[in-house]
Amino acid sequence: LKNNFSLNQGCGRLIIKGDFKFHTIEKGWKSSLAYGVVLSSLSRAYYLTNRDIYKDKAILLLKGYQDNSFKSTIFGNVFYEEYPTSKGHYVLNGFIFSLIGLYDVYNILGNDTAKELFDNGVKTLEIILPLYDLGDGSCYDLQHIHTYTPPIKARWQYHCTHIEQLKTIYLITKK
Repeated sequence: LKNNFSLNQGCGRLIIKGDFKFHTIEKGWKSSLAYGVVLSSLSRAYYLTNRDIYKDKAILLLKGYQDNSFKSTIFGNVFYEEYPTSKGHYVLNGFIFSLIGLYDVYNILGNDTAKELFDNGVKTLEIILPLYDLGDGSCYDLQHIHTYTPPIKARWQYHCTHIEQLKTIYLITKK
């Protein structure tokens, strides 16, 4: 599950000074958001059809979470990156989509590895979630931590996505 294109991912927001930097993510990169959505789809397809091909593919895709393809750390805790760059972007919606995919693999397929990966991610989310709170909205990501730029406020649609995702995580974890 690799993206067949390179991506210039923005880094920093000093637009006033004209200093907008890019990290190029080379062709063949993997995204935790894509993995999460596909894991959910495969798990649910297995639930509906009971066809092992869906279960087997989902379990195979768990290796993406284990082989550091899109894994980074923040404050010593695991973070599944939507855009894997040398310095983490910590995109909130991509991270949560990846967690929901892991939960589906655990809940539907009973996979203990998925449960462990999910629990590690939830632990990270509990620690870093306050950093996304801007009081009147949420940050799209946390790249400002290492670029020393102002936080990027999420567009309203992303903020609403964050809220719905967090409701889902609460329904699962009661946290």
